[in-house]
Amino acid sequence: MKITIKKVAINKERSKYYIPPDVLAKYGQWTVIDGNITKENDYNHYWLVRCACGTEGVRYANRIVNSKTGMCSACYLKKIKENKKKPKISAAKMKDEIIAKQRKEIDVLKSTIEWLRKKHNY
Repeated sequence: MKITIKKVAINKERSKYYIPPDVLAKYGQWTVIDGNITKENDYNHYWLVRCACGTEGVRYANRIVNSKTGMCSACYLKKIKENKKKPKISAAKMKDEIIAKQRKEIDVLKSTIEWLRKKHNY
């Protein structure tokens, strides 16, 4: 299926969701190159955008502005892959770290109490 893209004059009265394009504005990793693009028999507004990696595409303006799409699919998959590489902390290790932190706080409180007792001769 071939999509034909054409520049048209926007009828702002007909479309209550018209979003004026701000050329060279950045939304996430997208940079707006051109606006006011519509597809045949479609009253939605699309923008020609470029991702930080260089990928260009025509995206639905409303989704870009409302942060529903912040990058191209290649960058998205790369981001997911990087997140999977991060080491995960097991529940037992996390519990041990929390207990160690709480013990340090208790030790600080005990030493503070001892210092106050010595200072005020209790």
